[in-house]
Amino acid sequence: MARQDALLRLRQRLINQRNSLRKELLATKQWISDCDVHGDSADVAYGDNEQEMHSQLAALESRELDRLDLAIQAIEEGSYGTCRTCHGKIPVARLKAIPDATTCISCQRLNEQRGIDGGFDADWESAWRFEAKLHDGDLTVQDVRMDR
Repeated sequence: MARQDALLRLRQRLINQRNSLRKELLATKQWISDCDVHGDSADVAYGDNEQEMHSQLAALESRELDRLDLAIQAIEEGSYGTCRTCHGKIPVARLKAIPDATTCISCQRLNEQRGIDGGFDADWESAWRFEAKLHDGDLTVQDVRMDR
């Protein structure tokens, strides 16, 4: 019963996240449509960069919204919390940390070792490179160690 209660709380959390993300996505899309840059070529170039960055943000938000919708749908169908690879139960602690997780930790590790991304590619490296171009940064994704 404790697992069922935890899943119900996670469902409400997912719905709240989805509603919040929908508002953010709407605001981002509204900003993009309202953006009308005037001025010299530097102003226009800066405005184009801002618009591109907001477009990429909207794409990331849309993918996140898709993940949340799939998780909510899985809850309604009764398959939420079941690993799509081994069909075992995903621990509640993992679901609390990553509510849209579709694999258990063991299967996720295997997928990462095999280079399987699960169908949702956030492409953070491209976003990082774009941001670095805007700020003439010397640091790249390859310079950052994530295993510490």
